[in-house]
Amino acid sequence: QRAELVGHRHEYVAPDARLHVLLGRVLGLVLFAGREDKAAEQGESMAQFNMGWMYDNGEGIPEDDSKALEWYLKSARNGHTESPNYIGILYDNGDGTPEDDIAAYAWWLIGIKRGDEAPRNNIDFLAEKLTPEQLAKAKALAEQDPYNKAGGFDRVDVRETKWLIGQGKRA
Repeated sequence: QRAELVGHRHEYVAPDARLHVLLGRVLGLVLFAGREDKAAEQGESMAQFNMGWMYDNGEGIPEDDSKALEWYLKSARNGHTESPNYIGILYDNGDGTPEDDIAAYAWWLIGIKRGDEAPRNNIDFLAEKLTPEQLAKAKALAEQDPYNKAGGFDRVDVRETKWLIGQGKRA
């Protein structure tokens, strides 16, 4: 099936998946209405993701891409499956963070490994822009997913991945 551009972001989703994503987001916002920020602060990954989405899209609050990235990263730290796709989109567009195609590709790979199929189309588009060296670097970074429940931070040199986890710029 042909992928479609969704919203104002470079987010490509198959048409049948788009409805599922939008319905899930609306349901999540309705369920957490008025309590979203409290649940997010308490570490609820879906609430954190919804806060990111609300800041990302200016839904009920002023649009702020850097706050969107902050909430998506918190959600990703708590194992949310879709957050890496949205983090990748922000890096790809340079929204709320400096544009970084290697980081975008790495986050999309992490999302796919977590079971999210949405980043697949994004990766295909971006792969055409990256050199073989950049692709190799992105793949190596994705292997170091510090949120991987199988390994956690113990198996990662956090100093090498600070940019990946939102704690600094990539050198």
